[in-house]
Amino acid sequence: MPSKNRPRTLKQMAARAGFTSRNTSRHVTAKNFPVDPARFSAVGAQVFSLGRTTEPEILAEMERRGLRPATIEELLAFCARHRGRLPLPNKHVIAALGTAFMLGGVERAVICVLAENGRPHLAPWDAVPGRTWFERTSYLGMPKSAPRK
Repeated sequence: MPSKNRPRTLKQMAARAGFTSRNTSRHVTAKNFPVDPARFSAVGAQVFSLGRTTEPEILAEMERRGLRPATIEELLAFCARHRGRLPLPNKHVIAALGTAFMLGGVERAVICVLAENGRPHLAPWDAVPGRTWFERTSYLGMPKSAPRK
């Protein structure tokens, strides 16, 4: 994507991916996620599932595949690339583990795309250490060669 057409703000990135204030959590803000427009790319993105598992097992699988957790920019770029045809069955989630932030200042969360009634929503998902992720969760990984902040 030419840089002059690249979205520059989190709001613009979300809009490019088809998210509006109606289907985006109030926690997805520029304050929680300062963005780098140069990172709005989904080149080499991979989505995979592991069934019921823990975050260390997910990260080990990413390592095995030569991947790292996707950032907010990469998650939104992936959604923009697949706008209207996300590989996401109803009641399933795609988690971007590289988006961890403190929800309400007390609980660790990551940003996910959640399918509800055929429509994607951008929302935080509880990611406290030791949590077991459920079967309907997929994870977005990026090649380790892709730049990261």
